[in-house]
Amino acid sequence: MNRSLIGRAAVALSAAFVLHPIAAMAQAEPAPPEPTLPTLIVTADPLGDRTADELAQPTIVLSGEALNRKRRATIGEMLSDELGVSSSDSGPGVGRPVIRGQSGARVLVLDNGIRSMDVSTIGADHANGVDVLIADQVEVIKGPYALIHGSGASGGVVNIRNRRINPDADPGLSGSGYFSYGDNADERTGAANLELGTRHLNLQADYSARRTGDFDIPGFAQLDPAADVIDREGTLENSNLSADNLGLSATTHGDAGWFGVGFSRLETEYGIPGMEGDPVTGEIDEFERILIEQDRFEARGQLNAPLVGVEALRVKFAHTDYTQQEVGFVFAGGVFDDSEVEADFSNKEYEARVELIHAPIAGLSGVVGLQFNDRDYAARDDAGSDLYVPPTDTRGGAIFLVEEAERAWGRIEFGARLAQVELDQRSDGISRDFTPISLSAGTVTDLDAAHHLKLYATRTQRAPVAEELFADGPHGAAGTFERGDTELKEETNNTLDLGIDRHLGPWLWQVNVFYNRAQDYIYLATDVDGNGDPLFVDDTGAAPGDNLSVRYVQGGVDLLGGEAETSFQLLEGPISLRSRVFVDTVRGRLRDGDGNLPRITPTRYGVGIDGNLQQVGYALTLTQVGDQNKTARGETATDGYTLLSADLSYTLRTANGPIELALRGRNLLDEEIRRHTSFFKDRAPLPGRAVFASIRYDFAM
Repeated sequence: MNRSLIGRAAVALSAAFVLHPIAAMAQAEPAPPEPTLPTLIVTADPLGDRTADELAQPTIVLSGEALNRKRRATIGEMLSDELGVSSSDSGPGVGRPVIRGQSGARVLVLDNGIRSMDVSTIGADHANGVDVLIADQVEVIKGPYALIHGSGASGGVVNIRNRRINPDADPGLSGSGYFSYGDNADERTGAANLELGTRHLNLQADYSARRTGDFDIPGFAQLDPAADVIDREGTLENSNLSADNLGLSATTHGDAGWFGVGFSRLETEYGIPGMEGDPVTGEIDEFERILIEQDRFEARGQLNAPLVGVEALRVKFAHTDYTQQEVGFVFAGGVFDDSEVEADFSNKEYEARVELIHAPIAGLSGVVGLQFNDRDYAARDDAGSDLYVPPTDTRGGAIFLVEEAERAWGRIEFGARLAQVELDQRSDGISRDFTPISLSAGTVTDLDAAHHLKLYATRTQRAPVAEELFADGPHGAAGTFERGDTELKEETNNTLDLGIDRHLGPWLWQVNVFYNRAQDYIYLATDVDGNGDPLFVDDTGAAPGDNLSVRYVQGGVDLLGGEAETSFQLLEGPISLRSRVFVDTVRGRLRDGDGNLPRITPTRYGVGIDGNLQQVGYALTLTQVGDQNKTARGETATDGYTLLSADLSYTLRTANGPIELALRGRNLLDEEIRRHTSFFKDRAPLPGRAVFASIRYDFAM
């Protein structure tokens, strides 16, 4: 993969971070008073000025020290400890978020408020095309948010916000630098961001990189040893990876508003864990790797008070050119012989949004918006033939409205969305049209100064995506043979979310429960043989073979679950200590017959403490993830596990900004972890014990 563009830019950007912290430490001053933490606005929210506490939907916002403590290389791993959130993976290179048991096409990943526009929904082995290492805020909205962002948000939204196109950059030169080393897999991770703010123009550049070897695991990778798979004890074969991301942006701003443009390039290479070969001699026959390149151009802007009765007009646009190759490396007699592109994915996509924030009318404040999306997707094998999801054009447009009113007892919110989605499968000339309609209403009631009662009800419709309609063939890297259904109908989710919280004082707590009664719910079911065991087929779909046979089906589904958390501030001041207890659970059942939804997150609970000793920060968390025995047809059960994590940090304050030195331990009990949400759980456990040492420097000059 050609990395010359990124490499040259990285040299210049990295040099600043080699020299600048040294100079800053040389002129270190006594620690200034702790700064007041800014209010964390949920930028994925269309009204644009509400905090997580003000939203009717359960919302998580990570920023500052909390984000640094959670920071990982994939979205799923970064959020996997949050209430109601887990991860679906196929090795360390992939970590897709799972919200309340929902993932894939139901969880929308946003990059600065616009879709990531990758092919992560097309296969379980495909990574999200968003760089989380440079994120400065991460927002998770749990439950349906399709009203604002479309069908892909029927299960929830994850918005990754960074410093690109930033009208609020401080005057002068500012930035941050981060480097981390992990002993497991010799993992090296680095990120840097530079901003130059002037009176009317802000310039920005960022770069991040990750390099690893093969990851250490406790025991063997395969639950059931295969005769043609190399499986060394203690090593997850072919799990090494590399990633580079470069971003540049410029933003002009003034009293009338602001406008910015940005460009980013992502290059990633990672392995599909496992190697075919002789397990006795260790002689390799073949292994597979995935190579990703993505170029993304985006533009965002805002006009302040452009018309009478209009407070602001916002525009957002992004275009992504995404390619992904699944490459097989073939050996002869244990010696490398050749490589071939087994699958070549291409995704060219754009999204445009226009949002008009109107002045209050009869006590109502709100936003009216238009959204357009166009996607040109194709995938071919090395012979130029179409792959399991044929080339498909997807076009969509929508109009939406969200209104909010303040009342003496709290706030009320309601909204509606009307969309049109058209999918044209080019190979066979098949076209499908859908008109999803979504409605929502919610309230935030102030029971008193310290307690909120939140109620949110939605009726959201989701149009099927290309893979659910048109899939028909083997997906080699994922090890599946997938079949879609061109007759699928719109999926309808009727969801009720109820929450109560205490948000003031030393004792804080929250309880959320939710129920989704879904009609025509689309899910990926496993085919079974005459004995009820999973069916494996060859590349033509005939049994027997090596590909797990799966198909998209529809039916009535009930999803029920909840999350609860309580914490108490035991000590305050320069020496602080807070305790925490938490639990979350979700249950997914089929109404048509006595069955369960596949790959549902198991129940988990845990305890933790965190606090500070002057400039030393610490945290310790123990989490118990339960067994998952409520399995779907053809699905295997998963054993539970115990996770122990620890964090220790020291902050040195300098004249230009803080320098944080940290030690972080993950899976300190070296547990064998197989996530039930993963297609690869029986052949690719999570990495074993890992200890990370890191340094982070945030400065302003």
